[in-house]
Amino acid sequence: MPSAIGGADTNPQASGWPLLAAAVVLLLGLALSVLGTRALAIDRAERERLHLAQQAATQVRQLELALQLALESLTSVKAFHDAGGALDERQFERFVRSDAAFHEGTVALGWAPRIGEAERPDFEAGLRERSGRPEAIFEATGHGLRRIVARCNDCYAAQYLTALQGGDVTPGLNLPSLPSRAQAIANALASGRVAASKARRSDAWGADGDTVIQVFQPVWPDGVPAPGQQLAGLAFGVFNVSALLRRIFPRAQADTAYVALFDLDAPAVEQRLFTLGAATAADGNGEGAGDFASARENAPEAYVHEFRVADRHWVGLFSPAEGSAWMPWLLPLAALLGGALLTGLLAVYLFAALARGQQVARLGGRLVAQQVAVALEREQRRQAQATASARSAFLQAASHDLRQPLHALGLSLGLLAAQPAVARDGTFTTQLQQSVAALHAMFDALLDLGRLESGHLQPALRNFDVAPLLQRLGEEAALQAGRSGLRLVVRVSPRLSVVSDPLLVERIVRNLLANALRYTAQGWVALRAVRRAGEVEIQVLDSGPGIARAQRERIFEPYVRDAHHADGVGLGLAIVRALAGSLGHRVRVASRPGRGSVFALQLPVAAGAEPDVAAISAAPPGALAGRRLLLVDDEPEVLDACARLLRAWGAEVDTARDVESATRLVDAAAPPVTGHDLLLIDEHLGRASGSAWLLALRARGSASPALLISADATPDLRDAAQACGAPLLRKPLTPLKLRAAISAALRQTAGR
Repeated sequence: MPSAIGGADTNPQASGWPLLAAAVVLLLGLALSVLGTRALAIDRAERERLHLAQQAATQVRQLELALQLALESLTSVKAFHDAGGALDERQFERFVRSDAAFHEGTVALGWAPRIGEAERPDFEAGLRERSGRPEAIFEATGHGLRRIVARCNDCYAAQYLTALQGGDVTPGLNLPSLPSRAQAIANALASGRVAASKARRSDAWGADGDTVIQVFQPVWPDGVPAPGQQLAGLAFGVFNVSALLRRIFPRAQADTAYVALFDLDAPAVEQRLFTLGAATAADGNGEGAGDFASARENAPEAYVHEFRVADRHWVGLFSPAEGSAWMPWLLPLAALLGGALLTGLLAVYLFAALARGQQVARLGGRLVAQQVAVALEREQRRQAQATASARSAFLQAASHDLRQPLHALGLSLGLLAAQPAVARDGTFTTQLQQSVAALHAMFDALLDLGRLESGHLQPALRNFDVAPLLQRLGEEAALQAGRSGLRLVVRVSPRLSVVSDPLLVERIVRNLLANALRYTAQGWVALRAVRRAGEVEIQVLDSGPGIARAQRERIFEPYVRDAHHADGVGLGLAIVRALAGSLGHRVRVASRPGRGSVFALQLPVAAGAEPDVAAISAAPPGALAGRRLLLVDDEPEVLDACARLLRAWGAEVDTARDVESATRLVDAAAPPVTGHDLLLIDEHLGRASGSAWLLALRARGSASPALLISADATPDLRDAAQACGAPLLRKPLTPLKLRAAISAALRQTAGR
């Protein structure tokens, strides 16, 4: 017994080992549970901070884009002014209300021209006419009273204002008269860019207590600033910042985050613009100090995002909201589960770690996608800028090239008015013809480019003999070749019937001839047309400088001009290729530098009998002697100039400005009186149509040949001209083209 008792006493730890082991396991499990819980808490906190950072960046970007979009209204006002010249109050109000539908936050838009003493009487007269009572440019005193401005050196008085909500600006108010606007206007005038006033709570614009900003954009007469140029005025607007903030920062966000916005350009006590969320370390008492520096000092770990609104520097402060306590329920549950299910907790922790890795991977994928999107946007912007730069360079070149012949014409006409005898000088008349020809070529190129880019060009394919057309173009080019000291050779096989659009073929060949004559300094230019294996090839050859192989494709691009020949707008060959492409024809080029070039247009041969059409040639002066012509045009200047030209060629000319007068002249010239040999009819005769009148004459039995003349070349008009049996001539016409067309019409009549 003693031994037994002694044996029991000799192993006192035996009975306590399981308890000790259980305690150790329990303590170890609790310790691991606490550690696991803390790791999970850190992970959750990190994920919440990452989410807050992403949310803050997204919301700041949304706010920045929303404000930029709202401020685009000023650009629209500027564009409206640039496009419309003098503004109309009703048009401006309709424009503002339609524009506000696309620009959230827009409360009011207005226009304030720059007014000096010289412009003041007209401006105030306009105000009186609109209001029906005495009006004058005035200043706001800040007490609801008006004070007439004694002298306007550089006033910016409101002329038009459309307010969607409220308003404290009336027409005639000199905007810089209030300090809140004066500084922003001064900044805009000094920088030449958009400037904004500090945000303030307003009871005049929007809902009571809403924060608004007033923004001003300077506008120049020509759209861009120039040294010494006065401003045209200011486009100004009022924008409701609170409306945008309410949409981007919902009230529910106050439960998870604290948000504050500041205007760093405002005085310290007025920097705070917006606060969302309960009091946090970032703000000791909810509203806290009004300046950003104090708020930032109280929250060193808060997220800060800076951005600009017009010329003002804004900043957002973001931090987690206090009170998101998860430990009271998570720690007891973690301790309970940790002691009983240690393995399960380890598995959960592993799962949480893996989930966190996946989240990081997804975040990385989104960042890569955003980088790709940014790179794509940057490339698209670069391409758009390159296109805009090319178009801008073209417009500058075209503007310069149009001014040159206009300048020369103006000087020449001034000399002719002062010294009428100079008209007998051949050199003087040649210079006039060259200026007109240059203007004609450039307008033709610009019109062709517009038709091609708009997609309105619709070829009208038919069978025709191309030989007379080429003969006429050769005769036109012969005059220019003679003035340039070049020899022009025309070799065209007779009876070359093709399938194409004669008007477009004429444009292509004329451009090729003009190009060859422009770039050939000496020697010769040739025009040939030969039949080859089921097609007709029209060739323009020259002895010019030739084209390097590397440049043979580039010369067909728009706006490309030879650096050694700066005349022209660089569209001739681009239009040639585009017109040929629309017809389904091929243009080829062969060249040897220093020896010359060959440009060839290939046309399909028409099936069946070829038309027997005589070659068209220009009639010399006096060739219309004995011919009686009827000229119908509603423009007095055009009618007089054309009649004088026709009479100078020996023709007897009757003129009419409307279809009623023209009908009386046709009836008076009917048999037994000798009728008109040719009718020249403009398409647009006031409310009447030249082609419709000609169709009416044909219905009455008149068979007089006719030419339709119009600045348009639409498919409908071309069909109408064909139905009348009258060729269609497109304005502007040179005397040579008009003379050639008249000769062709009279010759075809004689052939019948």
